[in-house]
Amino acid sequence: MNSSNVQATYAWDNEKIVSLGYSFRRPLTAAVEQPSVEQAHLSTYMPIGRRWAVFAALNYSLEANTSVEDMFGVEYDSCCWKVRLLHLRYYDAIAGQNPDFDDPDLQREHSTQVQFILKGMGGFGDRITSIMEDMIRGFYDVEY
Repeated sequence: MNSSNVQATYAWDNEKIVSLGYSFRRPLTAAVEQPSVEQAHLSTYMPIGRRWAVFAALNYSLEANTSVEDMFGVEYDSCCWKVRLLHLRYYDAIAGQNPDFDDPDLQREHSTQVQFILKGMGGFGDRITSIMEDMIRGFYDVEY
């Protein structure tokens, strides 16, 4: 077996989500030098009160003993509009490659983003919804 992914997601009250996972990947051939990847994943979306919610996700490298990618944020949802604030930390690597954690020049990138939605009319900052759907297993944004 060269790769595997195990994921457990618990969702209740049509809004609350907690997810825990583990994945690994070994190189397909010895001819190409690729590191093995072994990661744990934890994510949540949790309403706190009628209008507020918090969310977070962590992808943790078990080989490097460090977070590869993590994010946290807060959301306020009223009857007519919604606003989200998200902070993301990650290592910027070339597509298809894993960061070299032994590289002393490896820097963690930071991104803070805001999303504002006018329900039924649209909004701006759609990238936050994509990040949340990618990183919080089981999360799907409600269309208005």
